[in-house]
Amino acid sequence: MKREIALYGERVLRERCAKVEKITPEIKELAADLIRMAKGNAGLAAPQIFEAVRMFAAVFVKCDKQGEFLRDEEGTVQMEEPRIFINPELSSPSEDTEILSEGCLSIPDFMATVERPYAITIKAMDLEGNTFEERIEGFNARILMHENDHLNGVLNIDRMTHADKKIFEPDLKRLKKEYKKQSK
Repeated sequence: MKREIALYGERVLRERCAKVEKITPEIKELAADLIRMAKGNAGLAAPQIFEAVRMFAAVFVKCDKQGEFLRDEEGTVQMEEPRIFINPELSSPSEDTEILSEGCLSIPDFMATVERPYAITIKAMDLEGNTFEERIEGFNARILMHENDHLNGVLNIDRMTHADKKIFEPDLKRLKKEYKKQSK
């Protein structure tokens, strides 16, 4: 099934998503679409493809023991295979934070500078219905928090500083208007 990316301004991006009650063939199909569409990106949440359920795919960066990105011979950052997280719950954010730029497939051509905890614990379900819990650090923790935000109707631009919001407000209004034209 060909799916479209919901762009900034779409109502589904501002909804709190419903819990996945059961792993059905439809949920497995949605997971396959998320995995397929997340490849080459850091992740993709279900509401970004117009499905308001608590599920996302995350594509972690491979890191060494010091947390540095691993690169291939050409210098390209190595990525893991996409993973599915169903009904995720985040807890125990670290006191240490990082400020980095984040892109979002739903707001193409825009980077938002966002401060997030360096590490987070995630508890979620996999496609077999098994619950798991992990502590994730660095850029991969940022990926989880960004995608989880989508499940709560929060975008990376909502997490920018007040000063940045003021600066970029005209650009965001322009982008929203452009995206509306594209989706018609």
